[in-house]
Amino acid sequence: MAWITGAQILGVSNPPDVTPAQANVIAQATCDLVETWCGRTFEGATHAEWVDRIGDRTLSVSHPPVRQLYFASVDNMNGLSLTSTQADANRAVVSVNDGIMHLSIMGGVAAGDTPLTLSTYDTMALLLAAVIAVPGSWAGAVINEGDPENIRPEHYGSALNVTVYPVLPAGEAEADLIDSTAGLLYIDSTWAASDDKGFVRYDGGYAAVPADLTQITLQLALDTISSLAHDPLLASEKLDKYAWAARANVTSLRQTYKSRLQPWTRITI
Repeated sequence: MAWITGAQILGVSNPPDVTPAQANVIAQATCDLVETWCGRTFEGATHAEWVDRIGDRTLSVSHPPVRQLYFASVDNMNGLSLTSTQADANRAVVSVNDGIMHLSIMGGVAAGDTPLTLSTYDTMALLLAAVIAVPGSWAGAVINEGDPENIRPEHYGSALNVTVYPVLPAGEAEADLIDSTAGLLYIDSTWAASDDKGFVRYDGGYAAVPADLTQITLQLALDTISSLAHDPLLASEKLDKYAWAARANVTSLRQTYKSRLQPWTRITI
């Protein structure tokens, strides 16, 4: 989502010489760039994420401020058991990252990587059915039902003739929101000393992005256009958000605006 628009870029007193389509791309890409620099999502949304423990009792979420806390857990439970028995494979690997479960087979007729988007499956049973259908002689069982999107992101290692167990959050923790602006939670529940992550579901970000942040973002977009006024890409529909973000990340603008955005940068401990 973008909190500035192409219409705002073209609506300034001395508008840049770009098309409406390019202005929309620039608006979105500039917001993406600001979020990358600040390490957080600004527009309000519901987030479900595994976050790092700070010290013995504190969790720090990724997208403050926390507007409402729904659920926190510091306990895990096995969601699935998965094994590949592909006879001619050298290795089989299960991994989860960025909402994708990867099933990778190295060697043999089933060699390759198959990504399964976890949000596609409403239950662990449906996810298991999809896994079994993937080439690689996969087998498994549902151990605990739950939302596949909540599977903990981590590398599970080889699953060739060995069972691996993707995990889900378990029971709800007793949690207090000690700093909504910074996104800090204090956990009263017992926490396994060997684990450094907890699961949190919450509303984070701003219901309305603050006006001063909106103005900084708009000015960054305009200054970037100005600095690249003679760039032929600006006259081309090839200017997608990724190209724009890369070209906008020039040294002078980065130094100036990262300083101006410092109050909005997520603080990590």
